Formats: sequence, C-alpha cells, structure tokens
Amino acid sequence: MSTHDLTRLASNASPPTDAGSQANELDALLETAATQIAGDLFRHDPPRSGEIERAIDFIEDELMRPGAPVAPAAHGAALWSTAPALQAWAAVSGPTLTVELVEQWFQRLALAAHGQSGALQGLPPGREAAASLLVLREFMHHRGHAAITVASARKTLVAPSPSA
Repeated sequence: MSTHDLTRLASNASPPTDAGSQANELDALLETAATQIAGDLFRHDPPRSGEIERAIDFIEDELMRPGAPVAPAAHGAALWSTAPALQAWAAVSGPTLTVELVEQWFQRLALAAHGQSGALQGLPPGREAAASLLVLREFMHHRGHAAITVASARKTLVAPSPSA
C-alpha cells in the first residue's frame, strides 16, 4: 500500500495525503459523535431499532454538513487508526476490518435491536461500542473505504540528545 492509499488516524500524526481531511473527520466523529450517540440517542443496550435509525440520520447529517469533505476515497484507499473507540472491535477479528465485516457486525446489531440479543454474542458490549460501529459503518460507506487497519496506540519515547 502506498502512502497515497493510506489515511492515517492518529491525533499525533498528520496524514500524508489529501485524505487527511477525511482522517480528521473520522477521528472527530469517533471522539464526539459516537459519544453523543451513545449518551443521547442510544437509551437501551442494545439500542432499539428506532434509536439506530435516529443515530444513522444524525451521523449522515454530520457527514453531509456544509464544509465536510464529500469526495470518496481513492480506489483501494484504506484507513489506518489507533482510535481507542475501535480497539475492542479489532480485538474481535484482528487489526484489519473490511467494510463487509463491519456490515456483518452491524446486521447483528440490527438483529439485537429487534429482540435477538444473542446476535451480539462475541462482539464488544455496550452503547459506546455500538455507536462506534455505527459511525465507522456510515463513514466507510459514505466515503468509499474498503477497509480499516486498527493498530494499538503506542507512545513514542524520545531519548534526550547527548550533551556535547
């Protein structure tokens, strides 16, 4: 994968391409909109179908608001993230989440919303996890990303320079 195909989501690193605005947007959505969805729109765990529909409307409005980047990802572009909101999802399947896998998980969330709570077995629990999944799904669909690679956040220690 070339650096032009990589959208990096780390608050301490800038993406190397024009996709940086999308990286910043997803990072912000995972930090703020997912939190708002979990706290204000998802009143039940698992959320009910009406709550999911309202959350989809909310995130689609956020994605389409004036000033938001609307260009789809370049063909084959993938996301890369150290976002804490995605760590539990990566723990379920490994670091690469395809849009198909995210969609399968979302369908399981929809089944749970219709009373089949066993559909969520093995997936991260809680409203925050459900909100992060919803945000990721909508972002990937609307921006055309085929996959996201989730890496563990690591702090880089910089040794002091030797004295002269």
